[in-house]
Amino acid sequence: MCSVAVMMKRTGFAASCFFVGTASFALFGCSDPPAGVAGAVGAQALVRLSQEASGANCANGGVKVEGGTDTNGNGVLEADEVVSAQYSCNGAAGAAGASGHSSISVVTDEPAGANCINGGKQIVSGLDLNDDGTLNTAEVTFTNYVCYGASGAAGATGVAGATG
Repeated sequence: MCSVAVMMKRTGFAASCFFVGTASFALFGCSDPPAGVAGAVGAQALVRLSQEASGANCANGGVKVEGGTDTNGNGVLEADEVVSAQYSCNGAAGAAGASGHSSISVVTDEPAGANCINGGKQIVSGLDLNDDGTLNTAEVTFTNYVCYGASGAAGATGVAGATG
């Protein structure tokens, strides 16, 4: 008790509150509360989405979002269970965009060399920016190679066939 009184004189009220709180925790803080009585099983909340035609709720159509409680427990939101309805509406159609350019890919033979040790195919692609139907050098945006593998070893000579 003497040490508590000295602590209170040195540190004031905050220390005394800390001591009382710590003592309470030491006496009561680690036990689990008693279990309560189990409640009744609750009803499930459900949401239903459906297409909404153009009209009073959505000028450009959209989606109707209905919510409610499944009071009969059948897993389906019935009309009499719906308690709220919201609408997620489509916006107005935007202006037509400019016509795009065609994409062109050209595949050519690639000789044996730096890009393909055993030869293969070169694939170049890009947008036909001048719309002439041909992929010009300035329009090439990607160049890729599909290379052949090395030739395998020659197999053994087969057995001679019957004379004819």
